[in-house]
Amino acid sequence: MLNQLIVSKMQVFTRKQLFALEQGKALYNKFENEVKVATSGDYSMFMKKHFFFSSMPGYTKSHLIKKYLEEGVVPYYLITGKKSLRDFGYQLCLIAANHPDSPAIVSVDDSDFMFANSDSMNVIKNMMSGLKKFEYSNAQALLGARNLPKPMKDAVNKFKMKYGEGFSVPTHNIHFIIASNVKLPSADEAAMRQDLKPGPTSQKMVDMAAVADRMNNYHINFDAWEENWGYVAHRILEAPYFGEGQFEFTLEQRQQMVKFAWENFDKLKSKSFRLYEGLAQEMMLNPDDYLDVWNSSKFLNISQYK
Repeated sequence: MLNQLIVSKMQVFTRKQLFALEQGKALYNKFENEVKVATSGDYSMFMKKHFFFSSMPGYTKSHLIKKYLEEGVVPYYLITGKKSLRDFGYQLCLIAANHPDSPAIVSVDDSDFMFANSDSMNVIKNMMSGLKKFEYSNAQALLGARNLPKPMKDAVNKFKMKYGEGFSVPTHNIHFIIASNVKLPSADEAAMRQDLKPGPTSQKMVDMAAVADRMNNYHINFDAWEENWGYVAHRILEAPYFGEGQFEFTLEQRQQMVKFAWENFDKLKSKSFRLYEGLAQEMMLNPDDYLDVWNSSKFLNISQYK
């Protein structure tokens, strides 16, 4: 199969396209290897024990993280959907109670609540380094826990503060993996913004950079559109199955998809893996005229080119 794919590539794609496919494959493999390390639980060579992965939506961050967590040996917890900082803290109470002396990995998707304001980010910073505690000091924190399921309520009460209102959860055994559609700024980027235009937005960047400084950061970045195309296209060519139903497509069909994306890249409404899911679905639903649908406004920004 691999030899067939190599020969087919040489016959179907131009030299420029083949180079883009190799560049994209190298970027994908590097990012995948970083996820493997982050989910392995073996952080003996890392001074920072937490990981932040970012990219535009649809580039398989969450999929890869979940895949390798499932294949790993360290207990893990997936926290997805929009949360409040308090609700996140409740979940950490239960996790810490279940793992008082052993490591666990907490994978967070949709992490906007962590970066809502300076107070939230101060809690997150202390959670990852220094105190290594998630401290939620709020008069309503314990009142809100009354309606929680009993195991979680008991865990919150276990970690309630002795000399204050709220709860304090030890996180020294918890390693965090955060996936986001937003790249965290570096300290230099935040300082430059602060110098140019001080204010609330600049201060938020400074706080976000402080969180970033406590984590290993990996961002999917493309220097040219060809790399973006190759990053996704090489996976489409190597994996014949699409969607949750694992529908199979021939190599010729997948080649047609990636060539369509190359020829229309500047007009594509989506440039991620989700584009190909849409193309594949139209190929199944409209076998006689799917090309008309591909070339319509469903997939292309065509009004600006008229």
